[in-house]
Amino acid sequence: MKKMMDMVKCMVMAGSLVCAVGLQGCGVGEQASDLKKPRFIGHGHDVGSEHEKEKADGVRVKRMGRMDYPALSEVSGIVRAHPDEKQWWVMNDSGNDAIVYAIDEKGQLLKEVKVAGARNVDWEDIAIEDGRLFVSDLGNNGNARENLGVYAVGGVLDDVAGGVDVTWYGMKYEDQDTYPAAVFEFDCEAIFFLDGKFAVLTKHRMGQTRMANQGTKLYMLDELKVGEMNVLRKIDERSDVGYWVTGADVSPSGDRLVVLGQTELWVFDRPMSGSDRWLSEGVCWKMSLPAEMMKQAEGVCWDDDQMIRIVNEQRDVYVLDVVYLERYGVGFDSNEK
Repeated sequence: MKKMMDMVKCMVMAGSLVCAVGLQGCGVGEQASDLKKPRFIGHGHDVGSEHEKEKADGVRVKRMGRMDYPALSEVSGIVRAHPDEKQWWVMNDSGNDAIVYAIDEKGQLLKEVKVAGARNVDWEDIAIEDGRLFVSDLGNNGNARENLGVYAVGGVLDDVAGGVDVTWYGMKYEDQDTYPAAVFEFDCEAIFFLDGKFAVLTKHRMGQTRMANQGTKLYMLDELKVGEMNVLRKIDERSDVGYWVTGADVSPSGDRLVVLGQTELWVFDRPMSGSDRWLSEGVCWKMSLPAEMMKQAEGVCWDDDQMIRIVNEQRDVYVLDVVYLERYGVGFDSNEK
């Protein structure tokens, strides 16, 4: 794990240097010539010495606490139970028990719930829709799994008497033809819902290696069906996100999508066209995160429409006000001008 993290950090540093010289913006890039070239907005609103002081002091990212509960040893996803409740749900990565955990704003355990009949093959993210927790078992490091899917867990959020109700939805990618894949772009650590539709962002590797690569693809389902294979349709893609997308969430208002790339954060505004191509249309902002603080950042969610929460596998809990990203990040606009 340490060697992998060292490799990722080196690649992230190299990627950050490239971004400083010239970002590609919110278009998918050279692979999608049909998309509009994004209009550069700027590098946020620099406020001189005050800006530099805040950067130096690390004010942008605030540490809220630590998940000290022993079982929370490899947290890989987080979602807020409700904007009016100080409760967040998290889960552990692959090989751990099939349990979801409720924590408070400082990371302290509130309760834990066993997901009956489930197996944690490679759990990577968690989301909420229609009163149910959705736990992603879409981790696919070797791009060879044919048993991908998500668990929908009912009865947890409202403490329904009689225990939890668990439903499994099997899934596959429409464009994966071989197992393992010819190119490793079918791993996933980010799930969320867009206007009621289930969505995922992929995590990429170089060729058929374990080496991290930039880029992500957006896949969606119009509806989830029980007892049959749900085929994820590719909707959009980006070539400059990452290295490694490890989490994502839609704001309570439904107007913004936050994407975590371990040591960078992206926020995409809802496309003015009304399409589902959030990655390549509309306005987006990007900001680097302090690697020494983030370590292996794995989960991200919105606390409300202003505050973003991040957790890592080293048990830390951080928050970031989105105003800092708008002020100090790099922005692009792909809307027609």
